[in-house]
Amino acid sequence: MKKAWAFADQPLSLTRFDYLHRVKKREYWEDISRNMGGVMTKQVRSDTGHTASPIRGRLSGLFFSTKLWAGQFPYTSPFGDSRYIILADKLLNPDFIDLYFADFYCVRNPQQHYITIIAVSKGSAEAAENRRLLPALSPLPRDNPFVEIEDSPHGFQYYSPMRDDVWVEIFWVGCDIPIHWGELGIGNVKPLGEGQSRPEGVGHNTTCTLCNL
Repeated sequence: MKKAWAFADQPLSLTRFDYLHRVKKREYWEDISRNMGGVMTKQVRSDTGHTASPIRGRLSGLFFSTKLWAGQFPYTSPFGDSRYIILADKLLNPDFIDLYFADFYCVRNPQQHYITIIAVSKGSAEAAENRRLLPALSPLPRDNPFVEIEDSPHGFQYYSPMRDDVWVEIFWVGCDIPIHWGELGIGNVKPLGEGQSRPEGVGHNTTCTLCNL
């Protein structure tokens, strides 16, 4: 976690985000609507990420991104053509949610790194498992450079590094998520490459001097 902390903790890199987003190909969303009762079910973490990360092939969850480009959702994605958005407060509210550091890695491009943060309901069985496996993160401002949370008269406000070289991912390991908790846009993203994630994962870049142990 020390390497990820040093990498993420840079002045003037934090930007407020109000929504988390998840991009998948439209067939994924159609299957959920037709066959899954409109509910996203958690999936076991693939082998993407650092080999030292204890969540690979072990924890089940759903990935969301905090990433914005100039205050807007990215218009391209390697994961699909359709974006689902959900209020950050639903999955990150510190009154009900605990955060844990899980991973810091790059895949092919050492100029672009991923940081994985676990979000889990307080007091749950999943929270106990994460507490045993992973370092806990404080939600207090300046105590956590990955997802900073500030209390305001209008509710909690959420901040994350918004730089070209870092993507902060939230791996939600709480309950399955009904689609109606957020909003789904079909065909609102330009897919890149294969246009979908690989179920088996893609490992990590073993030659990177920044994120390898």
